[in-house]
Parts: sequence; C-alpha cells; structure tokens
Amino acid sequence: MSEGMSILVVDDEPGIREVMAQLFSKRGYQCRTAEGGQAAMRMFQESPSQVVLSDVHMADMDGLEVTRRILDLHPGTAVVLMTGNADLEMAIQAMRLGASDFLLKPFDFKTAESSIQGAVQKKQGLQATGRELRKLQEQLQEVFRHSHAIVVHAVESFSETLAMRDVETYDHVRRVSSFASLLARKMGLDASDEEQVRVGALLHDIGKAVVPDRILLKAGSLTEEEWEVMRRHVQAGHRIMAGIPGLGQAAQIVLQHHERYDGGGYPQGLRKERICLGARIFGVADSYDAITHDRPYRKGASDAAAREEIVRCSGIQYDPAVVQTFLQIPVGEWKQAAVFSRYPRNGPGFGKSLVSRNLSMPRMTA
Repeated sequence: MSEGMSILVVDDEPGIREVMAQLFSKRGYQCRTAEGGQAAMRMFQESPSQVVLSDVHMADMDGLEVTRRILDLHPGTAVVLMTGNADLEMAIQAMRLGASDFLLKPFDFKTAESSIQGAVQKKQGLQATGRELRKLQEQLQEVFRHSHAIVVHAVESFSETLAMRDVETYDHVRRVSSFASLLARKMGLDASDEEQVRVGALLHDIGKAVVPDRILLKAGSLTEEEWEVMRRHVQAGHRIMAGIPGLGQAAQIVLQHHERYDGGGYPQGLRKERICLGARIFGVADSYDAITHDRPYRKGASDAAAREEIVRCSGIQYDPAVVQTFLQIPVGEWKQAAVFSRYPRNGPGFGKSLVSRNLSMPRMTA
C-alpha cells in the first residue's frame, strides 16, 4: 500500500520533519515536507498529496486551519494531526473539521504509518462508494430499457456490494427493506407496490453520495450549515431515482423518508397523508430495526420496548394506521423477515423478488 503514496509532512520543528521524511521515504512513500501551514498550503495547491501529516501548534497557521483549507480544496485527502498536548477538545474539533486521526507526541513510526494507512483506506472506501452511487442511475437507466426485472436485480446486486465496506450498515438496510416489505403487504398493498416499498427502503440513502467526506465522517455534532448540506441528500437521492422509469414510488420514499407525521420532518415538512404511504411504512420499519439492534453506543432493546416506543410516537413521528398494522404482526414474523433479509439473491429468499414473481413494475439510514 505504501508504494507511490504521497505524503506531505508539516511541522515547524526541522528535526521532526527530517526524521519523518527519512522513515517514510525508506518505506517507499513519496514524502515532502513543509516548515509551516502557509508553506504547506502553497505546496498542496501546486501538487496535492494523498496524505497530510501536520503538527497542530505552528506559528503562522495552526494544524486545524490547515485541515480546514486542505479539505475544502480536496475533500479526498486523508489528514492526520499530531500534537504534544493531550487536549480532548482540540481532538474533537479536529475530527469535526474532517481530520482522519489525531496522534499524541511522542509516537513511534509504526503508529504513524498505521494511522495513515487506516485513514487512506477509509477515504478510498468512501470515494469508491460515492463513485458506485453516482454510476447507479446510469446503470439502472440502461438496464431498464431491457427489463423491469433486471432493474431490481441490479439494485440488489449494488446493495450487496456495500457489505464489503460496511457490514453493519448493509445488514441494517437489508433488514429494513424486508421489514418494510412485510409491513406493506400487511397494509394491503399489491405485489407491485410492495416491491416499490422494498426498493425505496433498500436505496433510501443513495443521495449521500453528494455529501462531502468531511461532513459524512464527522465525529461530533454538525453545525447548522453542515446540517443543511446533509439534509440535501434526500433531494439528491430523489433526482437519481426519479429519472428511472418505473421507480416513481420508490423515488418518493427516498425523498420523504425523513418526513414526520406531525410535520416536523424534512425536506418539505409534510404532514399526515401528504407523506406517501411507502415513506410512512419505512419510518416504522426503520425505527423498529434501529431500536432492536445493537449500536456502538448501546445494546439493542427488546421487541416489547420497540413496540412501546413506536406506540408512544404514534401520531407524532409515525402514522397511527401503520402503527396499528405493525402491532398486529407477531414477533415471530418480524424475526423471520430479519432472517430472510440475510439470504443472497440465489438463496431461499430470492422467491420474493420481482424477478421470480415475473411482474412488470408500474435508506442506507441517516
């Protein structure tokens, strides 16, 4: 991985710059050095580096400002900051600006190299996902000329590639699409409309391809300006989906999956039945999965706890009619749907797909 990777080391201490340059060069990196933030910006503007390893405390421009300017110019750059002061607030601020890691001096070279490689892998993974998402509309438009069934086949194939990058998010999306499909069926939707709900749920967060890495990866709270950028992912996702014939209902789910029954959602602040039924179904299915499955900061709650929370928010966040249908579905059926979501397209669950039904068709979670 080190071969050919370009690194810009920024530090106002000559000894540190020289040692880091020698070590990185011996390992096959293309390493340049800058004695301060201003010099680093000039060098970066002339020739961007894949990685910037910068000290925080420098006389002319601190590392936080270097991070902000670097990522404004080139969001795909992996920025790693280093400092001799253990300042938690500064570390949090660095992550909020989009820095990939924060190293405390003194550190050994192995630690620095590991941090840099991890930062680059994360950036590359996000960029690859973004490229796939941006290509998805073109791919779906092309295959739709031949067959509605092939579109859904392509959608499922695309969603499965996410497992290679983020298994947790991938599993969540697959479960929610299965839950939404089950709930749609219990609501009395026909097979074609149910499939639209499933596809809309599967690709609800497709618009996040347009969100910059420094916002999407931000460790702390977003600023109001950053929230404005983040919220635009629903319109971006709708534009991607709406241009594909036959996926109009799925596109509406993508656009409205952050609306709330009481009008407190976005992007349009729609209320009650003005929100499409598919998005109202998605809201309950998404929340049920989020409540009952583990997150990094908490353990998943029980089915009973999830039902209690969804009932509490009925008429506020959720459509009461959808909630009533949800409550009538036995726990065993929800668990069966979760198991079903893990089947590959050529496994037992494929019988539910549009391909096997031979129908003609009419959230990754934020």
